[in-house]
Parts: sequence; C-alpha cells; structure tokens
Amino acid sequence: MFKKYTLLSLSLVLLAVPSLSFAATSAEVQAQINAIKEQIQVLQQQLINLSQTELQPVSRPTQVPSVCPVFTHTLSRGINDAASEGEVTKLQQILAVDPTVYPEGLITGYYGVATERAVQRWQAKQGIVSSGSPVTTGYGVVGSQTRARIITACHTPPSEIIGSITVLSPNGGETWSKETKQTIKWQDNMTTTCQIGLPCPSRLYDIRIAADYCEPSIYTCTPRHDSYQIANGVSSSSYSWEVGKYGLGYDIPYHGDYYTIQVCQSGTSICDSSDREFKIVGWAGPNIYPVINGFPAVPADIKVGQIVSFSWAATDADGDDLAWDISWGDGPGAVGPCSIPHQQNKQNWNFTRSHAWAASGTYTVKATANDCRGGSAEHTLSVPVGSSVVAPPSITALKPVSGMVGTNVTITGSNFTSTNNSVAFGAGYLHGLSSNGTTITFTLPSDLNTCPPDRMCILSLLRWQVVPGSHPVSVINSGGMSNSFMFTVSAPPLVTILSPNGGEVWEKDTHRAIDLFSSPSDIMTYGDITLTNWIQPCDTKTQMCPMMPSILYTLEPVKKIPLGKSSFLWKVGYDMNGSPIPAGQYVVVFTDSKTGKSDQSDAPFSIVEGASGGGSGGSVQATTQQYAVALESMKAVLDQMQVILKDMAR
Repeated sequence: MFKKYTLLSLSLVLLAVPSLSFAATSAEVQAQINAIKEQIQVLQQQLINLSQTELQPVSRPTQVPSVCPVFTHTLSRGINDAASEGEVTKLQQILAVDPTVYPEGLITGYYGVATERAVQRWQAKQGIVSSGSPVTTGYGVVGSQTRARIITACHTPPSEIIGSITVLSPNGGETWSKETKQTIKWQDNMTTTCQIGLPCPSRLYDIRIAADYCEPSIYTCTPRHDSYQIANGVSSSSYSWEVGKYGLGYDIPYHGDYYTIQVCQSGTSICDSSDREFKIVGWAGPNIYPVINGFPAVPADIKVGQIVSFSWAATDADGDDLAWDISWGDGPGAVGPCSIPHQQNKQNWNFTRSHAWAASGTYTVKATANDCRGGSAEHTLSVPVGSSVVAPPSITALKPVSGMVGTNVTITGSNFTSTNNSVAFGAGYLHGLSSNGTTITFTLPSDLNTCPPDRMCILSLLRWQVVPGSHPVSVINSGGMSNSFMFTVSAPPLVTILSPNGGEVWEKDTHRAIDLFSSPSDIMTYGDITLTNWIQPCDTKTQMCPMMPSILYTLEPVKKIPLGKSSFLWKVGYDMNGSPIPAGQYVVVFTDSKTGKSDQSDAPFSIVEGASGGGSGGSVQATTQQYAVALESMKAVLDQMQVILKDMAR
C-alpha cells in the first residue's frame, strides 16, 4: 500500500488568507496573492516528496505461500473472490511476491486493471505470451496454460507435495480389441509428508480417452478436442477397462483406430497422457451418408392431369445400394424397399418416377435416398400445377424501412406462395417462409444463409453477417424473383452518461441519481455501471508526474437500461458489495455488454467526506491525488485574484 502523509485541509489554508473584497487596495490584494503563492510552494514541495516516496518499491514479505494453490477458474478483469472461490486473492498473493511483477502489491480479492497488468508481466516473464489482448491471445487472462505454469513455477517447500504422474499402459503401440478387458496403469511420483500415527490421505484419479484424426505411422496426428471420461475418483494406480466404453457403459463414437489415455489427479491439473497412440480394433466402422447430386428440371406450365417425369441421381462413398422414397405433395407417396441382407453393389444410384396431379396448385415434391444403414439424403422442390404459368412475386411496400437486428419486417405485395417463399436480404437468404398471398413477415437475424433457394451449395454452412447500411430486399418463389426495396440496418443503441458528467461534488453516505440516456431502439441495453478514478493529465516531459494506478469499482453489474432517460440510485462512496470507495475524483462509465461500446462522464466529479467525516479544524490522510486537487483549487483562487488585481489597476 502507498504510504500516507498528513496534509492541512484546504479550508484551513484558505482561512489563513484574509478575505478578499472589492474595497481592498491593490497592495492588499498583492499581499494576499503572495500569501497564497507561499502556500502553493509548500504544497508543491510536499507533492514532489510524496511522489518520490510513493514511486519507491513497496516492501513486502518475499516468502512464497506454504502450499502452492491449485487454480480451477479462468480469471480475468472484473472477477472477484465470490465468483472464483477465493482464487483472486490467492493469485494476488503469488504475484505480490515479485515487486517487478506487481509493484502495487494490493490484496483486494478483485481482479482489476493493476492485477491484469501484473498477470501480463508474469506471463511475459514466464515466456507464455507477451503481446495481444485478453480476447485475442489471452494476454492478461489466467487460462489453462497460465494455471499449469503457476504450478510448475511455484517452488513448494520440501515438506509439501512434489512430483508428477506417469501413464504406464497403454503408453503407445499397443493393440486392444473392442469390448475386451484391459488394465490402464499409471505411476504417481508425487510424495507427501504424513503425520506420525495417522494414515496418509489417499489420492483419487480421473481417466479420459482422446481420439486422433489419423494413423500416426502415416501422418503427424493432432489429438481431437472431443474426449470421453472413462472413470472418476479411482483410488488405486490401475483400472480395469472394457475397451471402447465410457461413462455408464456408453460406446465411444467411432473416430478412427488410434487413441491416447490421460490420467489426472482429481481436482488438479496434474496429469499425464500416453506418450504415443495405441490402437483399438473391432470397430463396426462409420457409415458415410449418401449425397444427392443430380436434380430434376421442373417443366413450365404443367397442366392438371399431365404426366410429368422427374429424375434424381445420388452417390454413396461406401458403395451402398440405395432405396428411394418419393412424396408428390398430394397424398401418400412411394417407399422403396431396402435389400436384405444389405448390399454394397452401387445399385439404384439413379431414380426416375412420373406423376400427374388432379388439381391445380403448388406442390412440394420430396425425394429421399436411403443407404439402409441409417443414412439418407433429401431434396425438395416446388412444382406449380395449373392452367397458366405462375406469375412472379411483386413487392409494393416494406414496413418498416429501417431498424436494427431483431426488427420485425413485413413485406406487402402479390403472388406470394403459401409455403417455400425465400427472402433475399443483402448477400444472404431466409428460406421456407409462409404467406397468406399478400404479406410475408420475418425477424431480421444477425446472420443469413448464403445459399440461394433450390440449389445444392457446397459452402452452405457459410453465413453472411448483417451489417449496418442499406440492403436490397426481394422475394423468391416458384414464380421467380420480385422487384426489390431497400432496408437500412441501423447501428445498435448507444447509452450516454448524463449525470454526473463533470464538476459535481457528492458527499459520501448520501444517495444520488446516476442519470443515463439510451437512444431509441427496439432492444433493451444491458451492461455494467462502473466507477474509475480520474487521473490528472500530466506531461512527463515538463512535469514530475506521480504514478496513479487506474482502479475500477463496479456499482451495478449487467444493468438493464430502458429506452430514453433512466436513473440508478447510488449510495455515494460504496461499490456493489458495500465496500467503501475513497474520497477523490472519479468518472462514471457504462459499457454495453453486447456491442462493447461505452460512454463515460465528460469530466471528473468529486466524492468528498460528509459532515461526519471530520471538521475543518482537524487533519485528514491525503494521497497524491488529494494534494494535486488542493493545488489546483488554490491556483484557481489565485487566478481569480490576479484578474481582480488587473481590473483594479485600470
């Protein structure tokens, strides 16, 4: 913590100066100015002495904790002890051992800016990461790599647990048959000191299996992200495993033949995995689904009762014989039988059927190719049947013509089909929309499909992100594509801090309203209302600038902000947990949790001690910031007196 010094309150300093009146002579005003200058010089020297003292490294105990803590939470700015089971305090205690990493040495239980900077210095010093941001590279976040490094870097005294775990079997090269019983073995190299006359505490272990993408003799294999828990809380150094099972006897999904075993000490990150992959044989093997890649053309002007022929084509990577189902949209269709036993002769990969409809209308035709092993592929198309060609759709109105993501939009027009309308919006599409013939309603999503209707898209999983700006809107159905209207996507709402916005002086223990304004929008805004200390701008080239850490206090987390003007009643001088906030100058900050955009007070306001916080005749404990405030206030008085003096001399 910074050392504290006693400073006479500004009120005493100003009381020591004779009161100023316009009846005073020029000599009297000049004498008052000289008195204030002397006081300013005294305060400036005290400020320099205090700044130099506070910049010295803070002495703190250098011994490491008696037991190296194990971290299980991901820690980042804004997390506190309550949300991390006390791990923020443990982290700060470890960081505070090295003054080059954490010169502030604050043990607050809150992960603020100072703690984040200390973690960044520690990560760089340990060679984990030294650039980027918490979002892009994890710079300043205690994630899995940093937690593991803390364990290896923590020098635990010899009387505590030391060592590691080694997987013995399977450790690479073994071939185990599925559903046989095999023994997973490991060795715990960790030692501990047991009290005489008492049994040593037993350790428990967790076992997982991870699949590999490829055969290691051909490629360099990378473990899959998906793994499966074989057992939890095993108390011995071996486990009898029914190969291919996990959990409560479930079959591990087939990912290939090669796997690794990982054993961890329960509740810790002390783990070891097989040095190389072992092989599991006896899998039934995966089934690859068929793919429809040949589609029929829909004839124009189909008449009622006219027999029309449609053809599809499909392939199957396993060489499976295919069975086809067809639905014509006007009643029961036809179901193709599967051969028994199942054949793999690449039969029935082409499918052709004819049909005639008894009434006019638009029919949805669906063809399904089955490989008779649980895999299938579908293709649907709309077939108009009537006495004339289906007219193309047309748009006459769009309401509203602008809005944010999440806005409900209604398209008015004609020739909309009852089902299977698609809306082209910008560079994306919304498919399968229904209509009463004249209107289509949809909610504008944040991203859209990039695949046009009735088309087989290889890159159909790609999405187009809806961005602010003007975009064309049109309708597509069996009649074709309509004309287009423009829709303007507006940016998300912004929240503006109205009060305190600079210059206010609020006493501690009073209740004041923090006023906000949310711009018009159909979506409520959510975010944190926070308070950060204000730091006097300082030119390091011409001034001696004290080091003032930025400290963040949360006043209200994830606050729902209604549209228009709103207020949050705050007990001045306390954070959301009721912890006191020191007197000083601050700015209020609101950050939108969805967009990341924020606004803060245009200028600082002041939190001061109330009437019960001490009289003007006593002394107060002052920090560097309070010295600076006192100097600025006295300089302002001096400037006013100099203006008066010039007016009197005229």
